[in-house]
Amino acid sequence: MRVPQAATLLVALHFATFAAASALVNPNVLSSDQRLQLGKAPSLFLQVILYDESTVLKVFANPIVSADKTSVRYDGFATITDKESTYLAVDGDAYVVETVGNESTSVATRTVQCLESIAPFNSIVSALNNASFTSGQSIEGEAMGCTSANEYKTRIGGKNLSLCGSGSSGLIAYGGSIAVFVEYLEAPLRHITAPPGAPACDTVETATIVTPTALTLMTGKGIVQD
Repeated sequence: MRVPQAATLLVALHFATFAAASALVNPNVLSSDQRLQLGKAPSLFLQVILYDESTVLKVFANPIVSADKTSVRYDGFATITDKESTYLAVDGDAYVVETVGNESTSVATRTVQCLESIAPFNSIVSALNNASFTSGQSIEGEAMGCTSANEYKTRIGGKNLSLCGSGSSGLIAYGGSIAVFVEYLEAPLRHITAPPGAPACDTVETATIVTPTALTLMTGKGIVQD
């Protein structure tokens, strides 16, 4: 079973902004201090608005950092407005939980199935790693409240997205008919587990190496503020 287009576009997601270049021999490798910072990366809450489809996705994502603090993947869950489905990413596996009500008996039927992928979670870090600074402010960015000092761009699933950040407050990603609002949560999410009755699924998500740019986008540390 494939994730609907709306959930796939959620990849339009996450995060925005750019880390000031660090004085490393390889700028794509985290320093020891940055690794400590990655270990404290916050959980995220995202609202994804698909204007063409009049759809809103709500996503909670929890960073799972590797023991050596160089890579990360996200566990989490996502819901779509007016849909009786919840999408989950847990320990590298992906699930969809569907609830169907029975009008005659008021009894709900609940099913759990594996997914081949779950875009909102397995593309987060790649999107951040690929973010790059834009040399000028776009009209669309100005309308979203971005400034030329904090507007960036990335490309996900063949779609161009602009990104901007507001320090510890969060991030905005936008492009065409999509807008994504990302909030850094002050408290970490509780441990997310596989849904009851979940079948054995193939692993579809693995940890991704984090660059200094992605680290800044994931944490809001070092983002230029207005």
